[in-house]
Amino acid sequence: MPDFIDNSFSLWFPEINVTENEKDKTFVVIANVPGIKKENIYIKVEKNVLTIGGEEKQGREEKSDNAYFAASTHSSFSQLIPLPENIDIKNIKTGHSNGILTLTIRKTKKAISAHKK
Repeated sequence: MPDFIDNSFSLWFPEINVTENEKDKTFVVIANVPGIKKENIYIKVEKNVLTIGGEEKQGREEKSDNAYFAASTHSSFSQLIPLPENIDIKNIKTGHSNGILTLTIRKTKKAISAHKK
């Protein structure tokens, strides 16, 4: 491939923090995903494993009478986070603002009553 064509691909892992909020009976997952648009992020829970992933593609072209320049970049990530069994996977609230993805996952009623005993 000629040196003047740049087709970059990068795989990176955003900082992700998981905390338990006893007062609200929730787990809160915060992922730092700067530069990734909300519509390019996916969230999946399967067998108590949370998968957060996303990708961003950018490209540019410049043409003149005697030259052509093309460059593209592609960044993606996918992280698996094990979750405890006492969560309500059907009721996950999400938010995305200024490059921060927030997931709030409620504990199941069964887990809350067991914790009170």
